[in-house]
Amino acid sequence: QRAMAANGPPPDKVTGEVGGVLEQTAWRKRWERTLDKMQTPADARALISQAVDANDEFMPARLTVELHDLIWDSLYAPIAAGVAFAAERLNYLQFLTIRSYLSLVFTALVLLLLVLAIWP
Repeated sequence: QRAMAANGPPPDKVTGEVGGVLEQTAWRKRWERTLDKMQTPADARALISQAVDANDEFMPARLTVELHDLIWDSLYAPIAAGVAFAAERLNYLQFLTIRSYLSLVFTALVLLLLVLAIWP
């Protein structure tokens, strides 16, 4: 209690006031000089964002969680990759003319009928 009486009460952590009077720390004096130099709100935003980026204590906490679906990764992902590969390769068929499309369909029909006829 004697040390507290000699040094006075500690400053408030939020406002920086000591016994109801604003404490003029070196940080506060430097900050007020910087604020006095600013001309526009954009200067203030730039300075505040610079101060926040420089101090990790102002940054929000981050939590990253990664979950892996082993069934999907081992069974379904390879099938999906194969389907995507086939779709990329066969994409040019969408841009055929009517004549070439009908020729392709007719050729496929003939081949299927030949396979059916030859099948034992």
